[in-house]
Amino acid sequence: MRHFVWVSVLLVAFGAIADDGEMLRRNIPSTPELDSEHAALKMMPFYVPAQNSEGELLTEGIEYLDFDEVLVETRTDARPLVATYQDGHVDSIEGIGFKGHGQRDAFAAVSLDDGQTWKRKNLSNSGDLSSFSIKVKKKWLPYPGDVVTMFTAVENNKVLVTWASRYCQGGDPTYAFTDEEKDILVAYDDTLASGLVTVDGIDYRLYLDDLFGVGGSQSSSDFADEGYPEVGEVPFSCLWAARGTLELDSVTGLHDVVWRKAERLTSGRRDVNRVETACEPGAGCVITWQEDPDGLRPGEGEGPGEGWSGAIAHHQTDIWYSYIDWDHFDLVDGDDGNPIPLVDYISDTEPKVGIPMSIPVRLTDNAMCTYITEPNVPGYSPYCVADLDESGGLDACETQTDLTITDIVTGDQTTIVNVCVAEDGRLMRGNTASTRARLNLRGYDVDGHGIYDSAWVITAYEESKGLGEEEVDAAIEAG
Repeated sequence: MRHFVWVSVLLVAFGAIADDGEMLRRNIPSTPELDSEHAALKMMPFYVPAQNSEGELLTEGIEYLDFDEVLVETRTDARPLVATYQDGHVDSIEGIGFKGHGQRDAFAAVSLDDGQTWKRKNLSNSGDLSSFSIKVKKKWLPYPGDVVTMFTAVENNKVLVTWASRYCQGGDPTYAFTDEEKDILVAYDDTLASGLVTVDGIDYRLYLDDLFGVGGSQSSSDFADEGYPEVGEVPFSCLWAARGTLELDSVTGLHDVVWRKAERLTSGRRDVNRVETACEPGAGCVITWQEDPDGLRPGEGEGPGEGWSGAIAHHQTDIWYSYIDWDHFDLVDGDDGNPIPLVDYISDTEPKVGIPMSIPVRLTDNAMCTYITEPNVPGYSPYCVADLDESGGLDACETQTDLTITDIVTGDQTTIVNVCVAEDGRLMRGNTASTRARLNLRGYDVDGHGIYDSAWVITAYEESKGLGEEEVDAAIEAG
C-alpha cells in the first residue's frame, strides 16, 4: 500500500459560536506512483505577503469561507508553512517491518498562501546515487542512497532538516576539513577553537577536530545473521542536514526559502538511527541521534504499522550530538572558504554553509576504552585518554594508573579485559547501549539583557544495563 503526504487546512471562525469552515486538502508530493512518508508540517511565527508557488503576489488576497461557503474574510498575508517528507521508489518485503530497499529522497515544500500551492525542493538528491556496493548472486551491485528517516525544526525564519541516508559520500563533512580550512574558520570566529584538548601531544579543537572517532569507512549489516536472509546486506546510514532561511527579495517584494547545500556529519562507520533536532532563537540548533557499531538489530514484536517493533541496539551504541550557533546558521561559503552573509553571496549556484555543524561528539560513553596512545594501533580512541579540564569528564584513562586489568566472565569464556575506569567508577568495557534519545531546548538569558542568547539542552534516552560501580569493585577485587 502506497503512503501519501496530505495537508489539510481548516478555517475556524470564532464568534459567539465557533464555526468550522471550508476544508482545504492538498497532496504535497503529487507522486501517486511513489511512496511518501516521515511527513512533518511546521509554521513560521510571522506573516508575509501572500504569494503562490509560481512567485506571484496574491494582491486580491486569499478568500476564507465558512461551512456554508459564505465568505468570512479575505487576507493578503499568510504565515509561511514548511512541509518535509521522504519520497521515492521502494521495494518492500512482505511480512516483516523492514523499511524496504528504496531510492527515497528527502524533500521540503514551502507554502506562502496558506497551503493552496507548494514549492518543492529535493534536499538530498541521493536516491539515484551510491556509496556502497553489495554482492547479489555473485554480482556486485551499487546500493542506492536511500533516505530512511527524517526530522525537522523551524524557528523564526530558519529551517533545519536532518535525515539518515544510505549515501555516505560528498557533503563536506567537518572531520574531513584540512587544517587550512579549519584555520580560516577560526580566524573568522576564534570561539571555534575554544575547548582545546591535548592528547598525547596532539591538540584537538572540540568544534572542528575528530576527537571521538567520527571518520571512517562506511560499513554494513548482513541481516541473514539476524535471521532475515530475505533482507540481505544493507549499508549503514549516515547523518545529513540541510539549512534554509526565508528571505525577502527587496526588488520584487517576494519571499523564498534559500536552501544551502546539504552537509554530511558522519561517515557510516556506525549505523545512524533515531535522529532529532531542535532550535532555540538566539541560541542555536542541536541534533541528537544514536549510532550502532554493528547496525540496528531487528525486534520480534508484533503489531500494526511499519518498523521492526522492539528493535534493539548492539552494545557500544552511543547517543551523539552536534550543534550550530544561531549567529552562524545563516552564513554561507564565499567560494574561498570564508564565511559571508547571504546578502553578499553573488553566485547563481546554491550556496554551501559558511560554518559547518560542529563535529559530532558522544553524549554517552558506551564504547570500550583502552589505554592505547599510538594513533595507528587498532583500538586507539583519542577521547578515551583525553584530559579536558576539572569539569570535563573525559579523563577516564588519562594515565596508566587509570587502567584496570581483570578477568571477567563473558558468556562461556573468561576473558582478560584491559579497560579504563570512568570518574564515577564504571568499567568502560563496552557492554552498554543507549538508544531512542529525545531532545528539547530551553532558552535562557546569560547576561540579563532580556533576550535569550543560550539554551539548556535536555535529552532523555534509554540505556541497557552495563557494569555499575558495585560490579566494577567486585571485578577489580577479583583481578
